[in-house]
Amino acid sequence: VKISAEKRKEFLKQIMDSRLRIKKLRFNDELESFLVACVNSQMVNRAVNTVEYYMHHKKHTTPSVSAFNIVMQGSLNAGQLFQVIKLKEWLLQMKLLPDATTYLVHVAALHQLAVRDIDIRVRFEAGELGNTSWSADSVEYSGLVIARAGLATSDSTNAVVKHGIEKVLETIKQQGLSLDQVFHDADVPKKTYDDALCGVQRVLPCYSPAVLTSFLTPGYDCPLVNALNTTLDYCVGEECSTGTSDDSGGSSYLVSQEAIQEQLDMELEGEVIIQSVHPSPVNEFLSKKKKLWQERWRAALFTAVSDCIENERVKFFDTATQKNVSIYPYLILFTPEQLVQLMLQEVTVIASGSEHYNLTRSYCNTRLGNKLYSLFVSKYLQSVELHDKIKLVYEQYARLYAQHEDGGLNSRVLLEQLAELHSEGLRLDHRPQAWPFHVKKEIGSFFYEIMKQKLMVWSLFDSERSRYPIFQEVDRNSGYNNMLEIIPHPILLQIFDQKSTLSFFPTELPMLCPPMPWTRYNMGGYLLMPVQMVRFPPLYFRIMHQRLQQCPQQQMLPVLDSLNALGNTPWSINGPMLDTVSQVFNTNSGKDLDVPQHPSMCPRLKSLPELATQEEQNEHRKQEILLDKLKNEMHSLWCTALYKLSIANHYREKVFWFPQNMDFRGRVYPCPPHLSHVDSDLFRSLLRFAVAKPLGERGFNWLKTHIINLSGLKKHNSLEERLRYCDEMLPDILDSAEHPLTGRRWWTTCDEPWQTLAACRELRDALRSPNPLEFESSLPIHQDGSCNGLQHYAALGRDTEGAISVNLAPHATPQDVYTSIATLVEQRRVKDAADSSSPHQAIAAALQGHIKRKVVKQTVMTTVYGVTRFGAFHQIERQLKELRIFRDEERSIAARYLATCTFESLTQKFTAAKDIQNWLTDCARSVSKLCCESVEWVTPLGLPVHQPYYKDIGTERMVKLSSKIPIKRFSEQLIPHTVKQKNAFPPNYIHSLDATHMMLTSLYSQNITFASVHDCFWTHACTVDQMNKVCRDQFVALHSEPLLQQLSQGLYRRYGYDRSDFTHDGSPCDSARLLVNYTLQAVPKLGDFDIQLVKDSTFFFS
Repeated sequence: VKISAEKRKEFLKQIMDSRLRIKKLRFNDELESFLVACVNSQMVNRAVNTVEYYMHHKKHTTPSVSAFNIVMQGSLNAGQLFQVIKLKEWLLQMKLLPDATTYLVHVAALHQLAVRDIDIRVRFEAGELGNTSWSADSVEYSGLVIARAGLATSDSTNAVVKHGIEKVLETIKQQGLSLDQVFHDADVPKKTYDDALCGVQRVLPCYSPAVLTSFLTPGYDCPLVNALNTTLDYCVGEECSTGTSDDSGGSSYLVSQEAIQEQLDMELEGEVIIQSVHPSPVNEFLSKKKKLWQERWRAALFTAVSDCIENERVKFFDTATQKNVSIYPYLILFTPEQLVQLMLQEVTVIASGSEHYNLTRSYCNTRLGNKLYSLFVSKYLQSVELHDKIKLVYEQYARLYAQHEDGGLNSRVLLEQLAELHSEGLRLDHRPQAWPFHVKKEIGSFFYEIMKQKLMVWSLFDSERSRYPIFQEVDRNSGYNNMLEIIPHPILLQIFDQKSTLSFFPTELPMLCPPMPWTRYNMGGYLLMPVQMVRFPPLYFRIMHQRLQQCPQQQMLPVLDSLNALGNTPWSINGPMLDTVSQVFNTNSGKDLDVPQHPSMCPRLKSLPELATQEEQNEHRKQEILLDKLKNEMHSLWCTALYKLSIANHYREKVFWFPQNMDFRGRVYPCPPHLSHVDSDLFRSLLRFAVAKPLGERGFNWLKTHIINLSGLKKHNSLEERLRYCDEMLPDILDSAEHPLTGRRWWTTCDEPWQTLAACRELRDALRSPNPLEFESSLPIHQDGSCNGLQHYAALGRDTEGAISVNLAPHATPQDVYTSIATLVEQRRVKDAADSSSPHQAIAAALQGHIKRKVVKQTVMTTVYGVTRFGAFHQIERQLKELRIFRDEERSIAARYLATCTFESLTQKFTAAKDIQNWLTDCARSVSKLCCESVEWVTPLGLPVHQPYYKDIGTERMVKLSSKIPIKRFSEQLIPHTVKQKNAFPPNYIHSLDATHMMLTSLYSQNITFASVHDCFWTHACTVDQMNKVCRDQFVALHSEPLLQQLSQGLYRRYGYDRSDFTHDGSPCDSARLLVNYTLQAVPKLGDFDIQLVKDSTFFFS
């Protein structure tokens, strides 16, 4: 399409304006973090010079009000009072509008001028307020009227200051702000707050700020949760005041002062040392070498860090670059000892690698940068005296939490109310400006370069004459990219093979007290160290951060409260299970029980005969490669298990909590990456609720049913039949509990063996108690969705046949969708095998008797999550490989045939699901390809979702695209990756729905213990019935909403075109607009399934 000069100019202007806007946002993010680093590095003058430089010398990058506030506060803290006044004047010259913080810092500086009895006239003449000179008997500068001569110094200063404060108060009034609102909204330290108040009282002697409440009305504004507005306890004002003085109430064993202090100390220290659970034999020679080398490393790093930082200092203060942004201020935020300690921790991380499985250099750089930022935040909060305020407010919150352990208390609202009782000074959610991603990466790279050049290992057996770098960097191909990987030296691996202690960063571990409630998208989780509420790729941090900023706070409340409810569940370690697992782990006897074995257990390859043929040599080499790969996989799995078991052992006698966050779709995960309930069967068995509750009759039955559910032996039977089977198997269950490793070992035949063993022991303990129905049980009981993705598709489309297949409709026994699909595939196979004209006759005949449930299960399970035919082919091929009935060529043909049959059977069984999936794919294709935008939507609970799949293009191509497709909003040189956008939208939308269902269940499960692993819900045995009712009610409530219509309307509002958008000239852009509008509104027709039937379905979740 030929582009006219006028159109080309218009497109270019739109693109450049958009990029300029994004450039300004990025510039101010980087500038503000740099200024914070300068101020906290005692380089206030450099911060002032940088602001001045970008004011006058950078055309499109003007500093923000926040940037001025940072430097003004830093100048005030440093006692440079005239600098504060000068900065305020600069801000006005830039035609920026001061905010509450600006005004209070300005007034505090004026007050300090009077307190210190500074002769303003003399300082003015000395040029401390710039190059302004006398033009009359008096001059006005930033509200200060300075006379050439007159009163005595103190009287003159007081008069000038009072007049200056009057001018500030007048400006505040003209801006439409109340003084009370300014004092409430200003985010300043306590001393600045007090000085500003004293300054105002020079003009208004009787003034005292009124107490304002900034938090929103606690009620929700979402039809799915409006009912909770009348049931949640929001009247905690009196409890807050009593809670601050009452130390005796609540369950002190859950939340103790000592635990809170230990958690704070951990986060300030930045490192937690844990004893290893693996009693490796001590090699005295290697231990001595390790200790000796670590001392050498420490000394070498200390010298190198000091020298490299000094080199950066010289460059930083060089006249040619002294105004530009640099990493030097970030580096001197920490002492050399702190930096060396973090780098030595990284050596331990490097030593956990192997030849084939290693961390990339990019990841390590970012990881170290993130660690340094987290450590800086905790130190920063201490330096601005916010640490003490956080501790005070949190201790009050923890007391009330303990008093309401049975629920009924909204933790978000409670924390906000407690924060309002201490509103003076910095706000509770005050944090320093986040370091940009590239800054973290550059800082991490700076220290990794030092480690690469300075850290050496020496030959162990030649008097250390030979030395080698501790790691080397190797280019490895990963898909279309080359990744630089860090390969540890074999001697380093040998030295660190004896893992007597392990080092962890605080955010890698559970918390010793309840998490800080999420009150904003950027405030919650750990007490001091920052964590993201929403996980997203670092490269798209700005886009995702902007969406969360733009989202109305009221809209996000249900999501915040759900994260808080899940994070408030206290956990403990199942000691007997930990002992058993540790025994099997340390003796390498759990090969058949999914317990990782030490790499030394890897089988050895037989040596080649002397006269081996070339073919035998090639086969031998192939086997060597496979064994090397197996050994490295074993090493990786063994180290992972060692970390998790060691953490469990460290928390053995403690109560702990998992702070929660979520991915961009709303699926919730614990923040700690190692031990948690979102893990495999082995590690789930180590966890139990910290609070035990009496079983009761129903709970006793659920405990027995839970054992059979975990065994997987009666999947197609009713609950009553499972109970009877449990009674029949009671001798084997008790034998498993008593003699897990030496008895008949019935538990090892189960689908989830380790959790089955934990349940067997719980049942044994209940039966041994005086009254089993009164036994206090803390074992989590699971209720799992029946192919949850297809459940949501069937409910969305009101597909009766599909709903019956996935247990949305009541039935005496559970329906198994995997078996029903396998049956349809078998019918197709029989038909093809009998049809002599079919091209698939031979392979269909060869597959006779081999189409089992297991062969198609994974493909059926993942089809709703976007598995392609290629992916399904590999899934089925792996299953056929285990059967060992086909040669490689035949296996590929059979897998390709079965993948096609499985997809066709799914389409036949779930017609509505396929229609919805196709519509979602079409919508994503239209939005990404025709609108050139990423797909965004809002979940039913108000979470904005943005698909972060992009690719980079140049300006010229963007101009060409603009002539063909109707681009509404321009971003950087990024356009959506259409293939990824359309393939990901259906599964991501379904994920967002199952996350919404889980969140609804957590919000309505106020008075019971609740935890979840996506579509698997956990609670105490005695409250399973209550949770089941809530789970079903909320699924019905969710799908009673017109979800597809709401999605269509939301997409149309954002991406659709009004009549005024059309040019009516038959252009390609008009055609694209028509297609977009049609696609977004073409909602599939619904079936006639009654969604209310879910409430009576026993096996919907079971």
